[in-house]
Amino acid sequence: MKRTKIVLLLFSLMAWGSNIKADNVITANDVNIRPGGTTELVVSLENDADFNVYAYDFRLYLPDGIEVAKKDNGSYIYELKERNADHGTNVQMTSDGAVQFGVNSPELYLTGTSGPVLGITLKASAELAEGNYQASIQRITYANKEAQTVHPADIISLLRTWSCLMKLQPKHRPRRMDRLTCN
Repeated sequence: MKRTKIVLLLFSLMAWGSNIKADNVITANDVNIRPGGTTELVVSLENDADFNVYAYDFRLYLPDGIEVAKKDNGSYIYELKERNADHGTNVQMTSDGAVQFGVNSPELYLTGTSGPVLGITLKASAELAEGNYQASIQRITYANKEAQTVHPADIISLLRTWSCLMKLQPKHRPRRMDRLTCN
């Protein structure tokens, strides 16, 4: 009798757990960047299967010394990933210093319910000191075609900077430090 109750309890918990929906969340990878270098910050979205996202936008706030890289014509460098490769974009600097990314399509939903949607190229100043910095993604909105919106929580991504000139033991130091380069 006791064993039957335990088995029924376990089945009840498993059935209840299968009805829990995934949260609508946004994530970004932590990145390493060397002073004067570039790296890609990958933004991923997870959405409930019953909330078909066709548009999203957010503001990216970066620390001093790190910016979204630009092309020669002044436009920002980013790449739409497979989930929304055929969507349109609107990227602009806001009055509070953030870079706002808006991605939408009047006809297409994002494919799937989770995965990368945007790769943003970041550029570090050559004078940027080594250390840990934070980028934040805020004011996040997902929208569906029925004009319903979801506002996932703001997130923080760690940006680590490093230099190629490591402190080497005296017997391992190259004779000319200017020949030591990053790969």
